[in-house]
Amino acid sequence: MRELKPLPQDSQTEMQVGQKLFKEKGLERSVVIVNSGITKMQFQRIAKQTGIYAWERYIDASADANWEKAGVDWISNGVDPDQ
Repeated sequence: MRELKPLPQDSQTEMQVGQKLFKEKGLERSVVIVNSGITKMQFQRIAKQTGIYAWERYIDASADANWEKAGVDWISNGVDPDQ
């Protein structure tokens, strides 16, 4: 998802539906790597609205040279990249 641009409103609504479904189906921990601070902020806002933020993190690869390690640390060890 690194090349994904900020989502229009109708896509945001569909993303909210998907996030709720992921959690209902047992999502334990997930990381999404994007390439834009705006997209990261948009995804974080949606995740907080749907309640999935406790399980999903978003990393802006354009701002974090160690994005891959941060993502693996979150998934494998619960090290929160937002802390």
